[in-house]
Amino acid sequence: MADQFTEIIKQGWGGRMKNAFGGIVAGILLTIISFPVLFLNEGRAKKRHQSLQEGAGIVISVPSDQIDPANEGRLVHVSGNAEAGGTLSDPQFGVSLSSALKLRRKVEMYQWVQEERSETKNKVGGGTEKATTYSYVKKWSSKLQKSGDFKDPVGHQNPESMPYPEAEQVADPILLGAFMLPPFFVAQLNDYSPL
Repeated sequence: MADQFTEIIKQGWGGRMKNAFGGIVAGILLTIISFPVLFLNEGRAKKRHQSLQEGAGIVISVPSDQIDPANEGRLVHVSGNAEAGGTLSDPQFGVSLSSALKLRRKVEMYQWVQEERSETKNKVGGGTEKATTYSYVKKWSSKLQKSGDFKDPVGHQNPESMPYPEAEQVADPILLGAFMLPPFFVAQLNDYSPL
């Protein structure tokens, strides 16, 4: 059974009206601001569409096994598998992989986690009563749960830091046939497989 802590907040009719008025003002401001933002976004979308149309008209497909100097500075389309030589390793855990593009260490810790559930009831006279129940359960989490941020930290102490840092290694260079992948493409390689 999880540990629980309940907090009750009562709000009168006047407080509800003040919050409602604040919501109306915020809604009006957001509506006014939305028109210029929409206009700017549509302009960017139009430019992006034009750029893609232009690129589609001038792109050429080339084989990935050789680089033709005549295509220098041109927009080219290449298809193939990314490959890397060498070995990536995590010596702290004795893991090594040959021909891997990336090696990522994902760290999780079994720790106390605060979960909250709220229920609001209307009271006679226009007020409300909000009951928030905080439950404390132990779970695996990749994010450090700070006990000091809990509503009831007593008896729910977590370590101050993760036992191991997360880490990522990237092969250098990563090749697509004869072409070397630039860093902005390498950053998009995120299809990890668990070991």
